[in-house]
Amino acid sequence: QALSEISETISVVTGVGTQRLGKSTLLNLFHSRVTSGFGLGHTLDAQTTGLWIWLRRHPRDPSMVMCLMDTEGLDSPHVSNSYNWMLSSLALLISNTFLYQTKNSIDSSATERLSTILAVAEQLRGNHVSAAAECSKPAFVWILRDMQLKMKL
Repeated sequence: QALSEISETISVVTGVGTQRLGKSTLLNLFHSRVTSGFGLGHTLDAQTTGLWIWLRRHPRDPSMVMCLMDTEGLDSPHVSNSYNWMLSSLALLISNTFLYQTKNSIDSSATERLSTILAVAEQLRGNHVSAAAECSKPAFVWILRDMQLKMKL
């Protein structure tokens, strides 16, 4: 309901990637929140389930509202891979900016995951793509993180 009441242009910025790499922290920083907003944790337990969104006025364009979307991490142990692919693909299809986050380097595992997300998104979009849909492909940003987590005993 909150989205339907917005008359300004909405730009969707989505964070997707392996769980526990800091997608929520990064999106909180985009929202100017350091410790509140999207759930954060400092252990190996996932904090985000499904899709979560926060709205924020664009910092430089008052005619635009940013919809920051946090996604459940890929490889979450409590859900199936097909759920992860569908969720990530749906997020890709509705995004204006797609942030794909991996750890340390661009490797074959990360590219295979991205390839699967793209393939599922193409299946969801279907064969009949309008010219408008073709022009509205999201900007893509690959974020490499180098960090360590504290293990909860």
